Amino acid sequence: MNIEEEILYLTKLWYRYVGLDHHKDRDCHFYVQKSWSYGDKPYYQCHHYGYVSSDFEGTKCDTLEEAQQELRDFIYLGIHKEYQWLLRTMDQINNKEDDWDEEDREERQAGLDVLTGWDNYRFTS
Repeated sequence: MNIEEEILYLTKLWYRYVGLDHHKDRDCHFYVQKSWSYGDKPYYQCHHYGYVSSDFEGTKCDTLEEAQQELRDFIYLGIHKEYQWLLRTMDQINNKEDDWDEEDREERQAGLDVLTGWDNYRFTS
């Protein structure tokens, strides 16, 4: 699987997850931009403007592949953080901590159903 296929896999998974609850269209757009500025050598930079996963501006990269790898890693980390949050809140719900209700449990379980096993996927680089 090449880097673009990896990003596609992660963005599809991310879209399925954020679409469950607090989906905003901007959460599903990820960018790699090539910039020419001030007569300097062009650079590539990834961007994401989201609510669920915060806004992100990557480093200035010399190659498209470097920027794509940084974007892939950003999306992967965002999914990982959401998955860990779901696990923690399900523990709190199951242990009757805080004021969680059945609707909260169902929403969290739906997220876990989408994300369970996602991190078993192995990327090429």
